[in-house]
Amino acid sequence: MNFILDRPDLVLDVVIEHVYLTIVAILGASVLGVILGVLITRIRSLYGPVLTVAGVIYTVPSLAMFVLMIPVLGIGFKSAVIALILYSLLIIIRNTAVGLDSVDPNIIEAARGMGMTPLTILSRVELPLALPIIFAGIRIAAVSAISLATIAAFIGAGGIGDLIFQGMSSQRDDKIVAGALSASVMAIGAEVLLRQVEKGASPGLTGDFKTIGEYVADGFAYLRTHPNIIVMTGVLLLLTGYAFVTWVKPYAADPSIAGDAQAQEALQDAGYKEMTGLDLAQLKADIPVNRSLEILPWFGIMAALIAIMDTFRYPGSRASAEVFLLVGLLAFFPLAHFYLETRRAVGDLGNFSELFRAIRSEINATTSIRVGVRPETVDLEPGFALSAVGAGLIVIGAYMKSLWFRQREQAIKERLS
Repeated sequence: MNFILDRPDLVLDVVIEHVYLTIVAILGASVLGVILGVLITRIRSLYGPVLTVAGVIYTVPSLAMFVLMIPVLGIGFKSAVIALILYSLLIIIRNTAVGLDSVDPNIIEAARGMGMTPLTILSRVELPLALPIIFAGIRIAAVSAISLATIAAFIGAGGIGDLIFQGMSSQRDDKIVAGALSASVMAIGAEVLLRQVEKGASPGLTGDFKTIGEYVADGFAYLRTHPNIIVMTGVLLLLTGYAFVTWVKPYAADPSIAGDAQAQEALQDAGYKEMTGLDLAQLKADIPVNRSLEILPWFGIMAALIAIMDTFRYPGSRASAEVFLLVGLLAFFPLAHFYLETRRAVGDLGNFSELFRAIRSEINATTSIRVGVRPETVDLEPGFALSAVGAGLIVIGAYMKSLWFRQREQAIKERLS
């Protein structure tokens, strides 16, 4: 998870490659699979042979299939796409054939009686009625292709597999977890989205079906009447960013250290290469910014306790909205204090940073590394942004709670009048 937050650019690059590879393969497999599925329902003598060949291809081990493509198409994207198309064909062909065969013969006979041609019957009657089953096949094929495409990196096709293989070769568990998590999220997302398409393609829909947009709208409506959820989400982000995600890498980018693997390792072992807000607060230095960072999590804890109390004694008190607003705004002060310290550290504000002077003293005292008072560069890492977003959500939750109380009061007045 830390790798995703620390290097979102690299993760995004391989995810985009993976999405592109999967989309091209599934589009190709869908077109070819549907055509073959229609063909075998029209020429019954092809039904068995086509499904048998597709089944044999499907039983070939995935790695072997990718390797077999190399003598024909070479290493890279084309080989991976063709291999994924071949793997996806069986499911799509079979579902297309089953969907078309499941159409009621009486409906087809009625269409013929209306004077429709065979092509018109196929396009306007059979395929629309078979769409749910066809889309079910495409959905299963897409989810499978996302998983199989990770192996495509083995033949130079790129994608999330690159990240996983790099992690395995360099023994970087964070890269492996980042790749596995990205692939899992993609597969689950494809499953959810394509299942929605499958439901939407079903004929005779009732009002029970909702699009994803409707679910999102319902979610926003629910949050408007339950602002404590927004506050609790903000608290979770604030505390997670503070305690578990990197805020700053004090001297890791310093020219004297950046290219020195031993120095980097020494910093890592001493706990100064990547520091969270909690690490910064626990520095052995009695300076204002430390005291400021020490109280930051208590603002989140206070907001969480009030939100929990309001939840149990629904709807709670109006005063809780004011407390949320106060706590959320106060949480920005330690964040702003730390931001100013990072600017002082690199000389943007003309003063030396007491915080980075304390970090330097501890590095020099506990390691063999010697660093200067002023680091060359100091970049804010994702943990700081996550905590800032959390504080912002607490403020938004306060506003939503105030708005909810006003709307509730107006609704009561309207009912009384």
